[in-house]
Amino acid sequence: MTTVGGVAASAASAGQAARPQGLGKEDFLRLLVAQLRHQSPLAPMDNLGFIAQLAQFSALEQMANLNQAIMLGQAVSLIGLEVRGESPGLGAFAGRVLSVRLDGGVPLLNLGDVEVRLEAIRQVAG
Repeated sequence: MTTVGGVAASAASAGQAARPQGLGKEDFLRLLVAQLRHQSPLAPMDNLGFIAQLAQFSALEQMANLNQAIMLGQAVSLIGLEVRGESPGLGAFAGRVLSVRLDGGVPLLNLGDVEVRLEAIRQVAG
């Protein structure tokens, strides 16, 4: 595994094994800090490049916030509806969505005796 300033180049250490979305804002910050830490004092990053990276970070954070809001809206819209799906740890499930809660930014649907992730839903019925 290759590392630069503590930033690992493998997919597992970048969090992709646990997060299917890919790189997040923490990963971007780690890369930016590593880049700043290892830049040459005789040829530092130009101001425009640094501002462009900060703008990219801001856009990334806003997109992540928007994605989380959309997922929460989708989950809340399922309250009171019958859902069916399949979850790796649970297998096939079916039930009426009673409530929604966020766990680390991930919406979990409460079906009474079990909680399932939004992406596990395969069918919705009124």
